[in-house]
Amino acid sequence: MNPLTVPRSNAREVERVFTLQAPPEAVWRALTNAAELMRWFPPEARVTPGAGGAIWMKWATLGYEAESPIEAWDPGRHLRCTFPLHGPVRLSTDFYLEGNQGKTILRVVTSGFGEGEDWDQWFDGVGSGWDFELRSLKHYLERHRGEDRTTLAVPVAIDPPATRAWDRLAGGASAWLSFDEPPVEGARYRSRTATGELLTGMVEQWHPPRQAVLTVDQFNDALMRIEVERPEGAIIWLAAWNVAEGVLSALETRWKASVT
Repeated sequence: MNPLTVPRSNAREVERVFTLQAPPEAVWRALTNAAELMRWFPPEARVTPGAGGAIWMKWATLGYEAESPIEAWDPGRHLRCTFPLHGPVRLSTDFYLEGNQGKTILRVVTSGFGEGEDWDQWFDGVGSGWDFELRSLKHYLERHRGEDRTTLAVPVAIDPPATRAWDRLAGGASAWLSFDEPPVEGARYRSRTATGELLTGMVEQWHPPRQAVLTVDQFNDALMRIEVERPEGAIIWLAAWNVAEGVLSALETRWKASVT
C-alpha cells in the first residue's frame, strides 16, 4: 500500500507563529488577494474569494501549480485552505489572525499528515517551506509593502547525502556561496557567489544541511533562500522588490550556468 494513502493521524501538525508589524486587514489582503499573494508567495496567483472559492498558485520555473479550495473564510480572522498532496490526499492549512495594537499575530497550522518515511519528507518539507514563506510575508509587509516583486529560481541537481549537497552550495569555503565568516542567525554576513557577486545582509535563518534564508543588500533588500530538498534536489531562490526584471533574469542565467 502506498504510505501516502493510508489512514492519517491529525496528531502531527506544522505550526508557525509570526508577529507582523502590520494590521490584520493588511495581512488578510496579503493572504487572499491575488496581486498581494504574488508579492510574497507564488509568482502567479488567482483567487475566487469566499468559502467554496479557491486560491490557484503557480511556480512555472519549478513545474508546480495547484488549486486550493477555501473551506473557511472569516475576513481578518481565519482562513482555511486545502491543497493536493498525492492523488485524493489533501492537507489543510489554517491561518489565524489576531490584532494587537496595529500588529498582527499570525498562526499558521498545516495538518493531515500520516505516518511513515514518505510522510516524514512531506512534514519536513512543509515545515521548511513555511519557515521561508512566512519570513517572505513578514519581509514584504514590513519593508516592501505595495511593491511588486521579481523572482529567480535556480534548481540544482544533487547527489545524496544532503550534507554533501549543502557543502556544495553553502557549507564551506569552496561552496557556491562562500562566506567570509561562519554565518550566525540574526547577524550580518558577507559572501561571494561562484559567479563573483558580492552579497551582504542579515542571516534570517541558518539550518544546515536543510535551509538558509538571507536578506541581500545588493538587490534592494532582497530575500534569498538556499534549500536542499530531499530527495528531489536543491534550489537557489531570490525575491527582489522594486528591481528591474532584466536585472534578475541576467543574474539567473549566470547562476544556472554556474551550478550545471
